[in-house]
Amino acid sequence: VNVVDNVLPTITFGTNGNSTYAKSRTTKVTVSDNVIVNTSSLKYLWNTSTTKPSEASITNAFTNGATINSPAGATGDYYLWILAKDTSGNTTIQRTSVFKLDNTIPVITVNPATVTITEGSVYTDT
Repeated sequence: VNVVDNVLPTITFGTNGNSTYAKSRTTKVTVSDNVIVNTSSLKYLWNTSTTKPSEASITNAFTNGATINSPAGATGDYYLWILAKDTSGNTTIQRTSVFKLDNTIPVITVNPATVTITEGSVYTDT
C-alpha cells in the first residue's frame, strides 16, 4: 500500500502582526506537519507587500521554533513571509498580519516670534 502525503505544512506565529508602531518587533515561528517538516527548507523574508513572493526570493534560513526579528531601522508596514516544506515536497508560503515599524527620527521645527529685549529689562516666555 502506497500512502501519498499531500498535506501542507502548517505555520504558526507567536505574534501575528501588531498595529501599534514600534522600532522593532519579534515573533516566534513554529512549523508542523502531519509527517515530517523538512527543516532545511525553513526560510523567511520581511517585506512591505501582501503579494506572495516567489520561493527564490525567500532566502533567510531559520530554525523551527525560533524567534525572528524585524529588519533593523525599517519604517512602514511590514509582513513576515515564511516558506516551509515537508519531506514529501508539499510547500506552504504564508505571511503574518501587518507589523507597523517606525524608525524615523522626528523633525522639530520651531518658529519663534520676534522678540526685542531692551537691556536691563525682564522677559518671560509663556
